[in-house]
Amino acid sequence: MLVISKIGIVVFYLAMLVSAYILVEVIYGNILYPEASLGLTSDRVAYIGIQFLLMAAFSVLIIFITVLFKQSDFSIAFGILFASGIGYLITAVMNQKLSIEGFDINHYLLVGTINRISGQSSSAVIMHALTVGILWFIVWSGLTIMVTERRDVI
Repeated sequence: MLVISKIGIVVFYLAMLVSAYILVEVIYGNILYPEASLGLTSDRVAYIGIQFLLMAAFSVLIIFITVLFKQSDFSIAFGILFASGIGYLITAVMNQKLSIEGFDINHYLLVGTINRISGQSSSAVIMHALTVGILWFIVWSGLTIMVTERRDVI
């Protein structure tokens, strides 16, 4: 239950951040560009929703690292390094070592998917990002719960 509450708090916090972002974007757009219609279109809502899901999955990854190593220092450093692009460099080296034609590991990891998606992404890219986000959210949540339960038993 403790892990689920941590995940819930992080998702709630992300929801508040996204809400503040939308509010600032709409107000800012209406002040600077009153003649333009800068409302939330369905493409914009899909983009923001996918980014929310991917960030939630990434946050659960950070919770997993925190629970696994029992140190917030390491998990903070891990989050900063991966958010700054170190993860992308590591996966680029892995792609060179694997050297499989047409295969890019970044298409299946959170960091690569977050970097790949944009406001003009096609529906196939959006669906792929949705799938990646849901799968990684479930995987990291399950692993976090499993590690916490093992620790409670031992």
